[in-house]
Amino acid sequence: KEICIYGTIIGTYGIKYQNEIAKPELEHFKADIENILTADKNTVTVYLLDIQQKNPVVAKSSVKVSLLQDKKTITAICAPTDFLFLCEFPASVNLKLGQLIVDAERDGQKGIPAEYNLPLAITKPKPAEPELLLEKSVIVKPKTYRVIVERRPSRPEAMGQGECGAGYETELKIFLKKDKPPVFKKLIQSCLEDILLNGNDDPEDSKTFLENSLTFLDNRIEIHWLSIKNKSHIKGIVDMKNRDILFSEENDPK
Repeated sequence: KEICIYGTIIGTYGIKYQNEIAKPELEHFKADIENILTADKNTVTVYLLDIQQKNPVVAKSSVKVSLLQDKKTITAICAPTDFLFLCEFPASVNLKLGQLIVDAERDGQKGIPAEYNLPLAITKPKPAEPELLLEKSVIVKPKTYRVIVERRPSRPEAMGQGECGAGYETELKIFLKKDKPPVFKKLIQSCLEDILLNGNDDPEDSKTFLENSLTFLDNRIEIHWLSIKNKSHIKGIVDMKNRDILFSEENDPK
């Protein structure tokens, strides 16, 4: 039997809020787990999520699950719980063969039927190849460093939709020897971590974006950030003049 378990992590709100927030949420979670554990192997669990793959709902919603098998259509009996739908097929049905069709309406919005070939297989998206934005040699005698800046999609599985679906994770790396790990690396822009460079991260204008964000001096690199919280400017300093590369931050008058 395959069991799908989900849960909610509740932050620390203080003791006086435990009964108000944490205890009811825990009871909801325990009730859903009980529903899943007592369901037999021919029960399909369906969550109706929003475009950001969050906020399951059952209000003003419905689910119809059918199985096409041996030229026959078998329909499950679906019932809502607090946050999900449980759809049960007869015990004689083999859910490892055929095609599963899920026809759903979420919060009054009719969706397009989804089709799944059985048995279900979980496929993970391949990690996206990094896009090279910059490659530069920096000489700090007696060493010669190779500096690169590259970025990857924040959420390659999101296909451009939802939170950070079209965002990037941009990293600065410094190498001393070829075919060796970097001696320094720093995440300099991130949708997931709310790190924003003081430039314009436009895929069609990457050169201008980096010129506004990075400054190369004789023995150091300055990284110019814009604080998302208070809109202040911050400067990161990558100091390469010592034996080891040092990093520090300070307010940026830029």
